[in-house]
Amino acid sequence: MHYLSSNLDELTGVSATIADELSAYANEQELEIRNAPGGHPVFVSDLLRVRNDQKLTLHPKVCQLVPENAHDQLLDDVIRTYCDSGELNPPLAYPEPVLGALNEGCERVYPHPRLCLDGVEYNAGEKAELRDSSEYSIQIHDMLADLRADGIVTSLGQSDCAYCGLTAGNELAIDLIDDGGAVKGYAGIDATSLTTVPELTVQSFDTEELTDADLVLRAYESARNHGIRSGLTVRKAKQPHEVGQ
Repeated sequence: MHYLSSNLDELTGVSATIADELSAYANEQELEIRNAPGGHPVFVSDLLRVRNDQKLTLHPKVCQLVPENAHDQLLDDVIRTYCDSGELNPPLAYPEPVLGALNEGCERVYPHPRLCLDGVEYNAGEKAELRDSSEYSIQIHDMLADLRADGIVTSLGQSDCAYCGLTAGNELAIDLIDDGGAVKGYAGIDATSLTTVPELTVQSFDTEELTDADLVLRAYESARNHGIRSGLTVRKAKQPHEVGQ
């Protein structure tokens, strides 16, 4: 019941090819390859992880391989498929907190990929290099996931300046609002921000529900929840911009 290959038809966005890539990655992380009849298995614990705040979410490698539009549904699929099979006991000599979290019914956190900003480069002159989001700690990723859950557009290393990310964030927000979504603000770390001391730029779009100051406080609160105790600066955007104008 732990093997992904036996449940492919139940998991949105996971093809046989993706399963093979997950299998190769999972076994690279082990000191000893987990041999099994018919190949190396991908366990449910390779698909999910437990965050610092004890909530369940998709493993970063899964988010990297599976199409973004399948992320939120896949999280539900994994939990439903494996939890419906009854209590999950760890394979021999393979203790895993994910299984305990599943058995205990832990709260889940959705990636909300629609609120993630794609790469934007607005600066004139020399071409800027965007920073791969994998260079930032998983705790930073989790902090931004919390903000997206609150309806905040986020960017992580995918803009070549703070104002570029803010401008693109406004554009994405307008598109999502036109599609019937609710977007309350922007929070982004641009590519010039060092991964060791990242600077988060925030701006609220709805002053009646969420102010800039509220967003700053939410970002710091989420940082504390994920054990980010130092090195992070959160500041309000220098150039305000209202959605829809």
